[in-house]
Amino acid sequence: MERAVDAGHVSDGVGNIELGARHPFYQFVSDNDFFDTTLGGAIELGIPVHSTVSKNTELVPKIFNDLRLGNHFTMQTILGHSTLFRRRKGRRGHRWWNTAFDFGYSIPHQQLRIPHVQQLVPLFELSGRN
Repeated sequence: MERAVDAGHVSDGVGNIELGARHPFYQFVSDNDFFDTTLGGAIELGIPVHSTVSKNTELVPKIFNDLRLGNHFTMQTILGHSTLFRRRKGRRGHRWWNTAFDFGYSIPHQQLRIPHVQQLVPLFELSGRN
C-alpha cells in the first residue's frame, strides 16, 4: 500500500507495478580485496494499476555506484531522473531528479548467531527528490 499526501489530503491505495533492471559497466577491486566499487546503469518502469495513487506510467533511468569497504561496510549511491507519462495522449507530465544514499553494515552469522539467518544487514537510507 502506498500513501500520497497532497495539499492536506491523504490518499491510500496500491502503487504502480514496478519493473527494473540493472547492469554494471565498470568494477574495480583493490589487490587486497578491501576496496570494491561497481559503477552501472539501471532503469525502472512503473506500470499504473489505476488506483487513487497509481494513475500514470513512470520511467526512471538511473546511474548507481556500489561501494564495499572491508568485510562489513557498504554504500550505494543512486541518481535517477523520473518522468511521469499522463494517461491521455501519452503526454509527459512531471519530471524530477531522485537521489539516494544507502549505508549498510553486514553482520555475519558467526558474529550474531540468529537461527536460520546467514547475514544481517542493518540499512540507513537518505533519499531526496527535486
